[in-house]
Amino acid sequence: MRSGPSQTAEWMCVARALERGRPSEQRIVDDPWAALFLSNVSRSAMGVGGAALGNRVFPGPILHFVLARLAFGDDHLGRALDRGIDQVVLVGAGYDTRAWRFAPRLGTLFEVDHPATAGRKARLVEGQDLPSVDRRVVQADLAVADLSEVLRGAGFDPSHPTFFAWEGVTMYLDQAAIQATLAAIRGLSAPGSALVLDFWWPPSSGALAQALHRLGPAALAAFGEPLTFSATPESATALLEEAGFEVGDLATAEDLERRYVPDGRPLYPHVFLVQAEV
Repeated sequence: MRSGPSQTAEWMCVARALERGRPSEQRIVDDPWAALFLSNVSRSAMGVGGAALGNRVFPGPILHFVLARLAFGDDHLGRALDRGIDQVVLVGAGYDTRAWRFAPRLGTLFEVDHPATAGRKARLVEGQDLPSVDRRVVQADLAVADLSEVLRGAGFDPSHPTFFAWEGVTMYLDQAAIQATLAAIRGLSAPGSALVLDFWWPPSSGALAQALHRLGPAALAAFGEPLTFSATPESATALLEEAGFEVGDLATAEDLERRYVPDGRPLYPHVFLVQAEV
């Protein structure tokens, strides 16, 4: 990522764009702007190979999980907005489109991401006819920048309850970086704030099915974005509690399938989602 935009962030858009090709009643999520962020190579590949091509790069269950993760985050964001939260922060925003999908209901939304990815996103949305929203882009490499400092510099108000989304990031960090980021988010969180994030834990070795589930992480490593951190639901809960959060909702792949997958597609089983509150 230091030398260019995140490739996995673009593949998440491929998953969302492919979903638009399904009948509306079968979609896990509906993102009309996902295709904005696809390269010419991705667009051409989708036209030729469609979902079959996507499954050759990342197994289908991983792409399905990405969609269910988005649905989980959308669900909790909607609930937060219903409670009157008017400040949203996307940490590691990638090519997230919630700014436009939730535009009528949002107050201020901050997108924090590495300059390479955030810069490409800015170029691609320039001149597009998008819903009006108070969207503030914070370009920062959080490996060296302080999250609290860069958000405050962009106008973040720590006295307001905030919804934080930190999706698809923890598995690429080490524990010290995760603890530092959780501490920063907790320090910015007024009472009533909420956080959504996900964790990966490695499958046990031996069985053929488990070996197949390791293909997804291998694909990420091939893109230069290897998985480096894992947690169980129990250790993730302890990590969040130590940081000052209370877990409100923890969803495994089975939970996500029941809640958000209308057509029985399987999800990658070794990632789970957490919503926690202050």
